[in-house]
Amino acid sequence: MLEDIDLSGCEQITDESAVKLGAIGPLQVINLALCGLITDVSCKAFENLKELRFLSLGWCYQVSDVALGSISKCEKLETLLLWGCEKITDYGVLSIADLPKLARLELPELSTISDVGITTLAAKALPLRFLRLTSLDLLTDTGVLALRSLEELESLVISGCRNVTMDSVIALRVALPKCRVDYEP
Repeated sequence: MLEDIDLSGCEQITDESAVKLGAIGPLQVINLALCGLITDVSCKAFENLKELRFLSLGWCYQVSDVALGSISKCEKLETLLLWGCEKITDYGVLSIADLPKLARLELPELSTISDVGITTLAAKALPLRFLRLTSLDLLTDTGVLALRSLEELESLVISGCRNVTMDSVIALRVALPKCRVDYEP
């Protein structure tokens, strides 16, 4: 029984192929990183994967908020990696904030995710243990300080977010002493 599939770096994988993965009910792990032809269509097929725990869509540049709306139906999802998915916005983050088991989230750099998305994530994604925020120009201290509610957070990476100051990082470190907060302006 197929539970794990790694197609990362397979540049010729298209939605036509990936949609067929949605018919493999017991799939728990899908890695499509660096599959640049993957779009929201593939992710629509994944909403039927009730056992999906890990999904990497890193550098799938055509993936947008629509995909996250579909992925939000994968209630067992624990890890979601979205590097390079620059079309994702606050709306997409709002879609996945309610995932009940989401423990690791790596948001796309250079996207238009702002305090709105991060604040909602902080209020709803309470099981989150690892979060990566890189090069989010619309993120400010307000969004970072909202993360104080994530009491299970063990690791937070904030890098290249030009509107986040060391003051908010220090305050977050005080509020979450068990969390390793890596900060690079």
